[in-house]
Order: sequence, then C-alpha cells, then structure tokens
Amino acid sequence: MFYQGLEYGTRQLSRVAESSNGIDFKPLNGTIPSPSPYLRSFQYNGHFYLSGMPGVLFQAESVTGPYIPRQHPLIELRMRHAGVRVVGSTLYVYWSRVGDHINLRC
Repeated sequence: MFYQGLEYGTRQLSRVAESSNGIDFKPLNGTIPSPSPYLRSFQYNGHFYLSGMPGVLFQAESVTGPYIPRQHPLIELRMRHAGVRVVGSTLYVYWSRVGDHINLRC
C-alpha cells in the first residue's frame, strides 16, 4: 500500500507498507522520492508505476523504487486527484482538475 504523510509537518512524502492479510500493515524503510502528492499505483508488464499530481507518471523496476519520472506529463497540469485502472493493455485514468466544480441537486 502506498500512503502519504507530512514529514516534520512541512512537506508531503509517500511511503510503502506491506501486509500479508490486507488488514495489518508494516511500513517499509524509506520514502518514495517523488515531488508529487496524491500518488496512485499500478503494475504493468513487470514494472511498477505511480501517477501523481500534476499529471506526472513515474516508473520503477521495484515497488520501492527508485521511480523515474516521464519527461512529459501524462495528464494536463491542472490535474489534482486521480484514480487508475489497468484492463488488459489499456490504462484508464480518472481525475479531477483544480478549479472544477460540481453542482449536485438532491
């Protein structure tokens, strides 16, 4: 599981924890060196990927990295929160943008 938190109350860092039962997690040592908060992870073709704000895609050989950023944003730069899903060889990315608003009528 990837999770984010503040380091000394100043900046967000991402970390990895593992679990054998999906309930009890143990943090692995170190952090994921990424300037991107709101990370989402997926695996494809033996590689590990992270999608982060603002639209950056990172790739690594190991779940703990090091993660190398793609040279060009995957999504527009106003991207904030995202979700990812891999179906076969297709990556689906769902995201919200800074400044978008939803009008809900109940």
